[in-house]
Amino acid sequence: MEPISAWHIISYPRSGNHLVRGIVEAYSQRPTEGCIGIKSDTPIYQNKANKDGIISIKSNVPIGYKAHLLREIHSRDLLYGRHNLGMVLITRNPADAIASHCARLLSNKRKYPILTERRKRVVVQNEIDNYLALIFRFASQKKEMKVHLKYESLISPETSKQTVVELLSALNVELTGPPLEKVLQITKSSQVSIGGRFPELNGEIRSEVHSQLSYSDVLSYISS
Repeated sequence: MEPISAWHIISYPRSGNHLVRGIVEAYSQRPTEGCIGIKSDTPIYQNKANKDGIISIKSNVPIGYKAHLLREIHSRDLLYGRHNLGMVLITRNPADAIASHCARLLSNKRKYPILTERRKRVVVQNEIDNYLALIFRFASQKKEMKVHLKYESLISPETSKQTVVELLSALNVELTGPPLEKVLQITKSSQVSIGGRFPELNGEIRSEVHSQLSYSDVLSYISS
């Protein structure tokens, strides 16, 4: 099998995709592309938070392609061939990730001027399905062409560096170059945080998701 030259970087929204892209760019010195068709979703090194050039690029050949939805993965596979792209999956506790994303969606008064209980249930169920679609697509990927990491391990001070080393090793990239702490700070600064918003709605959705899909369920699907 030929070495994998580029990777899908997939996750449900609010699960660390931006962070992983920044790490991969910093140590491979190759750019990543955002979700297909979204011109504003630029490589991390181009963000103003990287004004000092801590993340520098030596090749314009992308090493990764971001995706939050199954159709985005499919579109990339059609362009480059499913057997030519590896896959990095970042998971976050589904209750936390889906609640954060859904609370943001449902708080859009233009799209949901009147938020009924039925509408809320439909949106939450659709997002659970979107989360699971990524998990099952990852499970179908050949073992030698995929790597999974947990968002919680990536952001924990106790496990962050080891998680990064394991990620880069799978991509045949070494942890040499800029200090990891600076890279993590750039990626954090270059993304707008929505943490802490809509606490009541977030908590309600979190409870609903947890009743339907646990993190243990997710991890068992990945390993099956």
